[in-house]
Amino acid sequence: MNARCAKPWSSASARRRASTALGACALGLCLAAQGGPTTPAATRAPAASAPTAAKLAQNGPAPAKPAQAAPAPNGAATPSGPVLGRPPAVRDDGKTAMRDWIGRVVPPYPDGYRSNTGGCVGSGRSAEQICARSIGTIDDSEDRSQLLYAAELVGRAGNEARWKITDVVAYPRLQRGERVSISTCLFDGAGDPGVIAIVDTLVENAAARETFDAVRWAVRLDRGKGKFVEIKTAEVQCYNEGPDGE
Repeated sequence: MNARCAKPWSSASARRRASTALGACALGLCLAAQGGPTTPAATRAPAASAPTAAKLAQNGPAPAKPAQAAPAPNGAATPSGPVLGRPPAVRDDGKTAMRDWIGRVVPPYPDGYRSNTGGCVGSGRSAEQICARSIGTIDDSEDRSQLLYAAELVGRAGNEARWKITDVVAYPRLQRGERVSISTCLFDGAGDPGVIAIVDTLVENAAARETFDAVRWAVRLDRGKGKFVEIKTAEVQCYNEGPDGE
């Protein structure tokens, strides 16, 4: 997973996002406190540029495929949390059913999949708590996000963290001017790195706005159960990450 924090921020952006710095930080950088810097697997080719946390429609060049992954373990658990309504006009590539991801430990990912964007969702400030859970995207070989995942930290292989996926929801198909914000939102006025929401950037004075209102769909990670729960978009605002979404 590429590092969200690897891309330099402007001073204004840094001030805006101070309240959610722990969650918005990329998994590799957050996990440095637990066991040294995280390095990418030798078989993975780096992406041409850091992926964004909030995406418009994705149509860039296809990145190199990750190494062939081991099949999912038998008897993988099925989700038992609240039943979520499907996001508006979801994608469904028909290759790997959502239920097949539950219980899978990643990396490695199945052939043709990777995760380009993610954020830590901690339960405290100690090294063990900062990245106890995470959320992010599951992307295909053409760099298109297909799913949004929730996971819990289950160990490390050398400098690389291993995550057990506890929930997935389909990545929503976006309308013109919309983005998906991950770990950079406010819920009920407070920074919450466990929130994922669609925001509309085609609003008046968009460049000068500090936050955008969530529209159409938003979810929040239940830290206790590791499941996504739908929340009211009226209670969510997400930081303006600039024209490229940082």
